[in-house]
Order: sequence, then structure tokens, then C-alpha cells
Amino acid sequence: MPYTCLSPIQTLQIRNDLHTFGYRPDFCRRKLDSIFFRDRDNKEQLYDAAQSVAIDTAAYMPEPRSLGPLFEYARESYQLFYMAYNANDTLAEHLVAALCVHHEECEKLIFSTLENMYFAQSGWGGNEIVDSGTMVCG
Repeated sequence: MPYTCLSPIQTLQIRNDLHTFGYRPDFCRRKLDSIFFRDRDNKEQLYDAAQSVAIDTAAYMPEPRSLGPLFEYARESYQLFYMAYNANDTLAEHLVAALCVHHEECEKLIFSTLENMYFAQSGWGGNEIVDSGTMVCG
């Protein structure tokens, strides 16, 4: 099916529908306090994208509780985040934030990530591993 342009009425309807579901004109649903912060001079500054996602995710996550051995295995598995990063980098950022936000013990995930980055193929073959590892460590 060839690409067709939307009419102005269709575009307006889509924007109205997105607004109904909480999207702002920049197509973001995060709260403004998870996007901006005030510095010492009381000027608004932007959070880094990963920081903004983590702050927004932490605001909606319930209090920590034991979710069982599968949760612990998933939280410590770099491969889960690598596969999520290959599917969608924003999905991977939200997964890392959700699984590690209330759990300070993420050393196994960090060690696993660093080990995979260390043994990644040099050159373009290891770019995805290094990029996803940088996202997890960030």
C-alpha cells in the first residue's frame, strides 16, 4: 500500500485523540517534573532521557516486595535487556528502571553487562552489545 498523506482534518483528529489519552504536543506522557529540574540559578534544565524515564517509572512503581526467583533471574539477566533494546530502546529503558528502581542490589546485572561488553566483538559487530550495555549501566 503506497504512502498517503493525511488530510488536515484527519491530522487534527489524531492529535485530538492523542491529547485525550494524555499525550502532549511533543508526543510525551511523562510529567513535567520528570522532564525538567531547576538548577542553582532557578533555571529549568532538561534531565537526560534515561534519567527522565527512571524518575517517571519510579513515580508509578509500587513499593518493593519479593516477586520470586523468576523476577530475580530476570533482573540479573543482561540478555533480557539486550533483547528488549533490540526490539525498542525505550522499552529497554523502562524495563531497567522498573526492575531496578526499588532494588538497590543490581550488582549482578551490572557485572553481567560489563562482562558482555568486555567480550563483545570489536568493530561494528559488537555495536549493539556495547550500546545496550551503555543503556543498562546508564
